[in-house]
Amino acid sequence: MNSANKDLAIMVIFLLKIGFTEILQYFKIHSVGRDQLQLVRRNTCITWILIDKILNLFCIDWRTWNHVTAVKNQGECDSCYAFAAVGAIESQYRRRSGKMLDLSVQQVIDCSGKYGNDGCEGGLMHNAYKYIQDAGGIIQEHDYPYEAKIQECRKKRSNPFQVRVRKHVMMPQGDENALADAVATIGPVSVAFDASTRGFMMYGGGSMYRFY
Repeated sequence: MNSANKDLAIMVIFLLKIGFTEILQYFKIHSVGRDQLQLVRRNTCITWILIDKILNLFCIDWRTWNHVTAVKNQGECDSCYAFAAVGAIESQYRRRSGKMLDLSVQQVIDCSGKYGNDGCEGGLMHNAYKYIQDAGGIIQEHDYPYEAKIQECRKKRSNPFQVRVRKHVMMPQGDENALADAVATIGPVSVAFDASTRGFMMYGGGSMYRFY
């Protein structure tokens, strides 16, 4: 067995012995650099390719691991920023606790105005995260249901159950490699982009690849 085949056999045994979560944790702990790990988009997934092994490891679709909640309807409220922010938190909570929860988008709409958001007139995800960090957490959807309109903030620190956010980070704007790295090693993230272009106006279905 030559060196390349030996490396491949060892890696296959390694994959068989440990689970998917442990592999993600391995790469997170050991901080695999971009010179060692290249992330390449294929279809709707992320494929990991170890450059030094030339070895395909995974095609990651977090939906297949039940790390993404169901599609939700924002109605006539421009609350996409709140849905995006909350959706990423739901996925991270699922990764860490093993439980999938629907968290309150309405709480973000009603309560994050002082952080720069504007209720049903739009906002930004990082403003939502700042609010949730300072507020001590976000509560569940059934305790603070969605109404598709801004209301008075009804969240209290005494709410019995809250999912807390300790920190958040901003990805470099326009860096698709950094985004792919985050999605593959951390999980679903929230993304903002300009949907006013002709490409979006003419969109009819499938994956977007031309923005003009």
